[in-house]
Amino acid sequence: MNKGTSKTEKKQDSRALENKCWEFLKPLLEQLHKLVDRRIVKTLLDVVMVIPMHRNRNTGLLLSELGDHLLGGER
Repeated sequence: MNKGTSKTEKKQDSRALENKCWEFLKPLLEQLHKLVDRRIVKTLLDVVMVIPMHRNRNTGLLLSELGDHLLGGER
């Protein structure tokens, strides 16, 4: 996204990415839901969503950053 992109456009892009990830992962998530606890399934979806949304092109997404985004910065 460009620096000039409005908040509304960013939200729309984010929602579109979320929907694409959900549609892509839906069959896998449904199968996992039959085998494991729903919280694990939700965490997997969150991990997949965090990687493209919070990456840094220069340094890549650091593992500690990934954990921070998953925990919502509550540590």
